[in-house]
Amino acid sequence: MEVLVEQIDDATNEVLIEETESGQKKKRYIIEGICIQSEVRNRNGRIYPRKLLGPVIGRFIKEEVEKGRAVGHLNHPANDPRNDYREVSHKFESLTQSGNDWIGRAVVTQRTPMGQIVAGLMDEGVQMGISSRALGKTKLFENKGQKTR
Repeated sequence: MEVLVEQIDDATNEVLIEETESGQKKKRYIIEGICIQSEVRNRNGRIYPRKLLGPVIGRFIKEEVEKGRAVGHLNHPANDPRNDYREVSHKFESLTQSGNDWIGRAVVTQRTPMGQIVAGLMDEGVQMGISSRALGKTKLFENKGQKTR
């Protein structure tokens, strides 16, 4: 098993100002973008087949996203895809399929230390991105002289 990481740089960042019932204004920080893609070569040179990726993502949505347990970190944990809740910076509200892409929408957890860092960076105009990680096996394929894992 190896840790598989994919980073995609086209996430959008939003800072929403919401009014609470008491009339106070509260910022809500949203990061949205492609979390993972199938059938295309990613920046790591891998191609994930949709027929293999779809069921795994579906299970993740059902077991993690829908139950409010899908969280992410400011940085990838070194060589470990499991969550370290001390390092959480955002929580995924949704993960939806659009063709060969899965689009994630996450809210920054402003009451965690790492979420406070993300909120501060977004306040200063830093464009945050989304990156996925998992454990898996890769297989080397060759097609028309081009090697892919």
